[in-house]
Amino acid sequence: MFVPSFAKETPMPDQQPRYWKLPFVAAAVAAVADAVAARDAALSARDHARAARDQAEAALASAAAQAATLLTRRGAHHAALGIELY
Repeated sequence: MFVPSFAKETPMPDQQPRYWKLPFVAAAVAAVADAVAARDAALSARDHARAARDQAEAALASAAAQAATLLTRRGAHHAALGIELY
């Protein structure tokens, strides 16, 4: 079975290279992790905002439909009575 040379040199997970212990490497890894967490939080907030917007649009459409129904009923009632609305 052929094993590439780089696979032989890859350290095991419990044997991290020495450069992982350097402070700036650890700080860079932590900064990337923090950036990923911030991005995930922003995406979650965006999704919540979109859901709230959709709910508000649905409520507005419902209120407009109810108002149109009431105005149509009132208009039909006034027309039946012979009252003209201006």
